[in-house]
Amino acid sequence: MMDTISQDNIREYDITEILGIAWNIFRTKYHVLFSIGFLVYLPSNILVATMPQINIEHLLGAGYFTRLGFSATMICSMLLAFGGNIAIAIAVNQIVFEQSESVKKVLRQFLAKFLRDWHINLLVIAVFFVAGMLWLTSIFLNAFLFLLVSVPAIILLNYWVFGIYSFAMRELNLYESLKYSYVVVYGRWGRVFLYTVSLFLLSLVVVIFSAIPFSWIVGNVVLEVTYKTLVSILSSFFVVAFTVFFVNFEETSIKKQ
Repeated sequence: MMDTISQDNIREYDITEILGIAWNIFRTKYHVLFSIGFLVYLPSNILVATMPQINIEHLLGAGYFTRLGFSATMICSMLLAFGGNIAIAIAVNQIVFEQSESVKKVLRQFLAKFLRDWHINLLVIAVFFVAGMLWLTSIFLNAFLFLLVSVPAIILLNYWVFGIYSFAMRELNLYESLKYSYVVVYGRWGRVFLYTVSLFLLSLVVVIFSAIPFSWIVGNVVLEVTYKTLVSILSSFFVVAFTVFFVNFEETSIKKQ
């Protein structure tokens, strides 16, 4: 299993091969991924569970600061979730390439990566926060403007889709990891986009089906946070899949050079 990501006669895997390798890692090392996932996804789910319940109709008629607060909370939650994904990717890297299953080592490396070049990492996070705020609030201003902004955003995000994985697995800061992701994706934007959309839709199906029992526990914040965190851990399978996806496409990119 451990040699199936990296091999001498490397080639681009199809989506079923990526999912198969990811499943082998996920099912055999679930106890490690569960422990890490519970710790790193908990803050994001606490934030979402404790924010005021606001529906779309209320937001459309709400004031500027209410919309801004909602957007800020959602972007913060998304960034915290991405942080959790980084920790899972670090764990996969250690499991596969270092034969380590230490939760403490993963968390220590996770913290060390952010502290190294912390000013650059913080600047990149701030830029993404502001850009995310502008993108999310644009939907309340004008639907056409939202779509207009979304097109270049999707193009760039697809180039940067491996950013958090290169940050997790290579000695790069967040800015360098985005540039590295661009290099890996370059020339294969369409294939990367197709795989990314496929993995996203599959994860969405898992989340939707997992959310069916959620209606039974609405109103209890502790149960809501716990349940959402368990769903996040289940969905971390797709983080494992993206990690496999990144390593494979990185190696085929290097081979082409």
